[in-house]
Amino acid sequence: MYIDFLTNFNYHVHMSPKSNKTGIKSYRPVLSEEARDAFAALAESLRFIVDAPSLYTGKPSAPDLLEALAECHRLDPPGTTAALAALLAAHGLLPEPPDA
Repeated sequence: MYIDFLTNFNYHVHMSPKSNKTGIKSYRPVLSEEARDAFAALAESLRFIVDAPSLYTGKPSAPDLLEALAECHRLDPPGTTAALAALLAAHGLLPEPPDA
């Protein structure tokens, strides 16, 4: 990534495609406030709580919840996909397949 500082002080950030990057350690999806709060509530109800000494100690850990979900998918891709697909479909949230 590089930033052009133009004389009129407009800043343009040029990002390279993620496929060109290796070892990306941080992924920060943009979520609505409602989705963020729902992930925090889900993490708390499943007891994913920050226990490392920090400003966030005792708070729900959505990143740990997502890490566990990713690990489930690594260990059992068909089972994880089926479980999430069933839950999403039951609530009308499963995206339609793309038109062929």
